[in-house]
Amino acid sequence: MQQERMGAPEAGFYTTAQWAEKIHRSVPQAQRLLRQAVEDGEAEVRTYKVSVGMFKRPVPHYRLLKPSQSGRSSSGKAS
Repeated sequence: MQQERMGAPEAGFYTTAQWAEKIHRSVPQAQRLLRQAVEDGEAEVRTYKVSVGMFKRPVPHYRLLKPSQSGRSSSGKAS
């Protein structure tokens, strides 16, 4: 189980609704894309407690990871 964090999310972490607005998709589409990105190792998820009315609820926040450098050369030739 992931640990919940209190306070404001770190830079680059956004809720599913915020990502949906950024990528001009519906919330369910954004949620599906974000979950797939996490499974593929392209994004990370952290849960932060967010005030919702009188309560603090755990809300997942997602951040895209920078593309990792592969061992391939950019020339396209096999070594």
